[in-house]
Amino acid sequence: WKAAMSLAGFLCLPLFYIVTLADTLLSASAEKSNTEVFTDPCAAPLTEAPPRMLHCGGGGHGVLSDIALALGSMACIFLVVANVNCTWVQELKQEVSFGAKDARQTFAAIPMIIVVNIAFNLCYNSMNNAFPSQACQMDLRLGTTQLNGAFFNIADAMAIVIFTPIFESCLYPLIARVQGSPVRLGQKIIAGLVMAAISNVAAAILESMRKDAPYLCGDAGFSQCAPGYSDDGAEGTRMKDISAFWMFIPFVFVGIAEILV
Repeated sequence: WKAAMSLAGFLCLPLFYIVTLADTLLSASAEKSNTEVFTDPCAAPLTEAPPRMLHCGGGGHGVLSDIALALGSMACIFLVVANVNCTWVQELKQEVSFGAKDARQTFAAIPMIIVVNIAFNLCYNSMNNAFPSQACQMDLRLGTTQLNGAFFNIADAMAIVIFTPIFESCLYPLIARVQGSPVRLGQKIIAGLVMAAISNVAAAILESMRKDAPYLCGDAGFSQCAPGYSDDGAEGTRMKDISAFWMFIPFVFVGIAEILV
């Protein structure tokens, strides 16, 4: 039954990609019908401020998204459960270039690949989406200009460049000396997953601080990378009075996690 479950898991993967692609294409072609009406928080009084409208997409097709989620979940569960113990792989009667032992070792790597990739990328993908969006609603001003939220990705690259030689020449040899054996791959992976989780915790704390911070009104203007910004700068999303450079912290933790994983 494990062989059948493994096969079902592999068959779910192409179906998952097809449904996801269809959902993406249908969502992109849908008309932007949703409109959110909100007021400028810096207008006084707010009740007399003229409402502004922000148009956004229709949010995708829920049924296809649910089907894709179900297929992806089934593929992961089937492949992990079926390949934790690969004793179901038997020798073939005909002569082949590889044996059952080689096949078992190959299939046995699947659970770790899936679990580690999912656990790490759930946190890692925040760096490409949530972190820049969060920075775009913080104080982006640098002198007379504004930075873009994506600028803070540079902290991830800087962390990799700075900490990689430190880990290789100092940290790993020190740990190996203390425990009496080289640093194992499992130790690096677990430490990397912890660092990735810490990056998201740090971002969550900063988000709480951002939400509690007052709006930047007056000459600060609107955020140029947040939703609703108009070409003439007359409309947009107000920045909060907390420096976006604080976002360097979660980006650095992600960089450290990348080194370890």
